[in-house]
Amino acid sequence: MTCIIFISIFIGMSVSSVPNTSEAGDFQDEPCDNCTEQDPQGSISITGIGRIDLNPDLIAIYLMIKTNDFNSAKVARDEAAIIIDDVINSLKSLGFSEDDMETVSYSIFPKYEWEDNDYGNRVKVFKGYFVEVQMRIEVKDFDKTGSVIDASVDAGALIDRIDFELTPEKRNEVKVQVLAEAAKDAKTKAQAIVEALGDELGDATRINADDYSYSPRTFWKNGHSLDGVEYEAPPTTILAGDLTVSGSVDITFEIL
Repeated sequence: MTCIIFISIFIGMSVSSVPNTSEAGDFQDEPCDNCTEQDPQGSISITGIGRIDLNPDLIAIYLMIKTNDFNSAKVARDEAAIIIDDVINSLKSLGFSEDDMETVSYSIFPKYEWEDNDYGNRVKVFKGYFVEVQMRIEVKDFDKTGSVIDASVDAGALIDRIDFELTPEKRNEVKVQVLAEAAKDAKTKAQAIVEALGDELGDATRINADDYSYSPRTFWKNGHSLDGVEYEAPPTTILAGDLTVSGSVDITFEIL
């Protein structure tokens, strides 16, 4: 009787340890939430370049006011103040406000020059007190550019530089566009390389979009136009040229 009971228990244990074939199959077909269709085989890093050429929507005219007096810094300062007031009033009469004008720099300094004395020695010679003031005038109505130049020169100022620029609003708008172009360029390059190797391009895993550049285009500076020709004064007819805004994006993609 004892032996019969022992054999029955052994057989039950043996049967229960054998897996059901259908159950095992069902277990293997169970979906895996943490699995992907294809695991990354590597990665590729690409730099995309974006570039947009466009017309400026702002002209910045930089004025220079220079005065000097041999004996008094105050006299030189007062003369500069008169010219500045004349410039401001002249531009206001053309419809500009003080928001369109900015003092970029203001300096008063004694000036010395090295000269030979009667004994043939080089000595520093005092030349008086000098005042130099730089102003920046923003012109959005390009038809008024010539009038601004003429009015400023008539008031006693000099034209130091003329730049074609973009307003802050336009710069922000174009920045978005140029970085989007750079991202598309990076993806196109990466896809071409990966597919040529027989693989597939996966998702982007790292993006660095810090490189964005924009520089004003100088039309006139210190008596020279862009073509290098010297003039006593800038031409009062200003024709805007194209500006270039560029940007780059570094992106790392998975390779599947």
